[in-house]
Amino acid sequence: MASVTGLLPLVGYRYRVSPQLELTALALPALNSDLRHVRAADLTWGGVVRAGYRRNARRAYRLTLGYRQQFYGPQYVVLLGLDWQLGRRWRAFGDLPTTFTLSYAASPRVAVGFNLNGINTAYRLQESNRYFQYQQGHYGLFAETYLSSHWALRATAAYAVTRRLDVFEQNDQWPATIDYIGLGQEPTSVNPHINNGPAFKLALSYRVATP
Repeated sequence: MASVTGLLPLVGYRYRVSPQLELTALALPALNSDLRHVRAADLTWGGVVRAGYRRNARRAYRLTLGYRQQFYGPQYVVLLGLDWQLGRRWRAFGDLPTTFTLSYAASPRVAVGFNLNGINTAYRLQESNRYFQYQQGHYGLFAETYLSSHWALRATAAYAVTRRLDVFEQNDQWPATIDYIGLGQEPTSVNPHINNGPAFKLALSYRVATP
């Protein structure tokens, strides 16, 4: 396996029920493959619905429910979201158990804090009709600086409590997963496991201001 590629377009609709309540529906088609011989089996489907409730100007909640086809078996999405301005400098936000950030604004252009990030996806492999699962869960610290009014650079130093970069036989699957938490009998990979340990990430992002 030299490389894998994922294409994940998002198609959705958002409806504001009231000034406090907003509903969103998203279709989640994905083409995850080594792209050696693309076929219909490389395309997976899924979707989520999200209800967002803004209690006041400083606090909002979200509930996301959905389903995705994955090569490792069915994936059910259950996320509890929070966006809470704790004070003038502190903010907590994310969609647990997959993402969570506790941020402190050290200056108008610099933020530091704690970050949780979970990833769980899979790619079909042409060789021997197998699939590759990429699963990681990181707990760590970050520092972020705005290079301009829209561009931000973030450095993260974390510890991977879950790290799966494994190849499996096509029919060797999880009975189900909820977000990135596997349920039932764990499949056996055809390659040795990778140990948990430190993880480092440097990311450049373009931020669009919200009204």
